[in-house]
Amino acid sequence: MDRKEFSKDEKPRNIFVYVCERIAESLREHGFKYIKSNNAIIKKDSQFTYKISFQPSIKYGSTSFLVNISVESDRLAQWRRNEYQGEAVDGMVVATSLARLTKMKNEWPRYEIATFTERERVILEITNIINDYAIPFFEQFNDINLLVKKVEKFGFLPHLKNQNIIFRRNTISDFIRCFSSSESEPFE
Repeated sequence: MDRKEFSKDEKPRNIFVYVCERIAESLREHGFKYIKSNNAIIKKDSQFTYKISFQPSIKYGSTSFLVNISVESDRLAQWRRNEYQGEAVDGMVVATSLARLTKMKNEWPRYEIATFTERERVILEITNIINDYAIPFFEQFNDINLLVKKVEKFGFLPHLKNQNIIFRRNTISDFIRCFSSSESEPFE
């Protein structure tokens, strides 16, 4: 996709979608697909759904947004239904900002894309962070037994302290209990 200059009266949503499409373009080779209606780049395999989502700012408009990552699992959702009968459950393994995968001080950076220069800088920055941090993070899920051992010892993000505060209640323990090798049989 070519670099594009927009007129001053261009709808912010069109600029936002263009930036998302440009970022998604580089991830096709990794099996990701851009879903415009979800503002997300998604990849699914047999056990997990990997998502990079773009969250437009309510306060600042579509030319300002946050980037989040998540991993979901149908198996974990089923395990939670069995474990927490009667409670609302989902298959969220982990969800956080893209920046939290790095050691950036600002864990929730807001990306501004109103001008051509800002857009090009943001596209490059986000693409680099995804390639350097998100793709390797997602690839850990290819060896689930090794990942369970790492998560037991260090959590999902070893460089961050207090991960039990960062993630939802029971996120780490549910993952370990669901995917540990002693309970590795799929649910019926």
